[in-house]
Amino acid sequence: MAISTPSLELLESFLALAESGSVSKAAQILHRSQPAISERLQRLTELAGEPLYYGMGRGVRLTAAGEAYLAPARRLRDPKREWSDMVQRRRQFASRCAWSTTGRIDLESRHRRTLCSCRTVNP
Repeated sequence: MAISTPSLELLESFLALAESGSVSKAAQILHRSQPAISERLQRLTELAGEPLYYGMGRGVRLTAAGEAYLAPARRLRDPKREWSDMVQRRRQFASRCAWSTTGRIDLESRHRRTLCSCRTVNP
């Protein structure tokens, strides 16, 4: 029997639920509708083959299975965050630079230190 791998959007929904304790808060965090998040969570639960959370008052709590899947889900999310952070840093750096017609970088004097620090952070 083949095991399906959840998409990153399903895992992000699960993590938002786990970290916020509420489907509606998870929807706000992810800028999605509550029904969309509920659908994603249902699909993830089906993939896992067991309940990952249960309702408690107005919020939710993770089951033992949900707790077991939490750390792996976080590890899978981290590379995406790392990628996004790198893109943002490089875009910020690029916006401080002006390309001359010769293809060389002309920097304003106040940004010369930034270039040195960017080379260290992003070799």
